[in-house]
Amino acid sequence: MTFQAVPDTVEVVTDYLMSGAPTANVLHFKQAGVITQGALDTLALSMDSQAGVYMLPLFCDTQSYVQCRVRDLRFQDAMTASSGTLAGTGSLAAVQRPNNVSLCLTLRTGLAGRSARGRWYAQPPCGDQMASANIVTTTYRDALLNYMTHVRNAAAENGWVLVVVSRFHNKVRREEAITYPVTSVVARNLRVDSQRGRMPAPE
Repeated sequence: MTFQAVPDTVEVVTDYLMSGAPTANVLHFKQAGVITQGALDTLALSMDSQAGVYMLPLFCDTQSYVQCRVRDLRFQDAMTASSGTLAGTGSLAAVQRPNNVSLCLTLRTGLAGRSARGRWYAQPPCGDQMASANIVTTTYRDALLNYMTHVRNAAAENGWVLVVVSRFHNKVRREEAITYPVTSVVARNLRVDSQRGRMPAPE
């Protein structure tokens, strides 16, 4: 598929290892004005800090945070940055749920329509983070929302706004992607979902 530009926008990929399998979360941020290599380097360091301080403590000892990678989405041959200064393995002595098990957070933009909202699938919970077979605790949910709040605030301090990227309209690929600023991040309930892309391939 040909490259599709996203004006004034970068992609932040947070890499993890869950029971030895690579997984990731992807967010997008927009900044008005000139995007420089220095701005990408600063954002990578900032997102690395949020993952290490607010996400890693939620992990058990089979879960690891690896790094944050940033890519300029304006051009095909684009600037990149990365940081894994706070990479590490979780310390909770608990059993991780399967890799596809996830609490899904919704990124709201104040607009209706599937292309105007986003989803963020947390890494699999473990141990006492589950209140029952299919329900996470409110403490775990609140910790994830706290992480996202710190991510948004840290980005804003450097001039970035969390956005949802829309690449299609009525199932037709746009010539150039558009973005919607995120106005809130919510957990619609405490029930876990399945992130099918993280399920192990059959042997």
